[in-house]
Amino acid sequence: MRSYNRFLPLFLHILLWFQTAVEAVKGVPDLVEYRKPVSPKVGVELDYQLAKAGADTMIAGKPVSKGKMQQRLIFMSHYDVPGTIPDVELVKIAMDGYMDMLASAKQYSIHKDDLPSVMTVFHWGKEIIVASSQKGGQAITYTRDNDVSTLVNECIKPADKSNDAKCGEMSAAQLFQKLHPKTPISSAEIVTVTVISDKRNNAFSTTEADLKVWPPCSKETGGGCDKIIGPGKVIAREVKPEVWNDRKVTDVTYSKTGWVETPMQVLSFASPVQ
Repeated sequence: MRSYNRFLPLFLHILLWFQTAVEAVKGVPDLVEYRKPVSPKVGVELDYQLAKAGADTMIAGKPVSKGKMQQRLIFMSHYDVPGTIPDVELVKIAMDGYMDMLASAKQYSIHKDDLPSVMTVFHWGKEIIVASSQKGGQAITYTRDNDVSTLVNECIKPADKSNDAKCGEMSAAQLFQKLHPKTPISSAEIVTVTVISDKRNNAFSTTEADLKVWPPCSKETGGGCDKIIGPGKVIAREVKPEVWNDRKVTDVTYSKTGWVETPMQVLSFASPVQ
């Protein structure tokens, strides 16, 4: 009996490890505990509380998203910054955010097929948001009843759905609204840029050299975020791909001196925080 009792904990540990490994292969993230990012570039990490919270209630009349997982995966960060950031540095920040996402996703054993595809930056005044597109579950934009609804409705038409309303622009817009509930987003003069990996079918093999500036989705490419970006529209302008063309990642640097990070418990989309 003593021998049995001695090996039972070891057996249970092996069983738990095996179950976790199988779930990772199936695409179920390992959300047993929060994992603090290790050596982040720009501070982007998984909204752990949102992922942990699982499903969310839909707003009546909104379209149904196609997410297979109940977990909603969004990676993000927000900073107060000393002043204006040049366009080329915004691109580099978005790229660093993408690499942070890969590192954070590995910590939670997130399967490559369950990884958000893009990283988006919003910059206005003295603030910056870095947010990924959403993967899994109902789109945040279909579960939040707020002033971003106007933006969403302009971007997403019944026959022109913007990637299930899970674009990086949608995540960043929802985060803007969470941080500034009384400020119309169209008044903020937001500059935005989005990056994507050339190796998105196996994103974990991505290096920074594989990242490129990605224009807002359009009807031709399966969305409509281009309708809300530009002079006189909801978002002031985008950083064009040609801003980065022919540059090397190592050619561009930026300083985080004076940046003040907003804690994830403030940013988290989970309501209430679990």
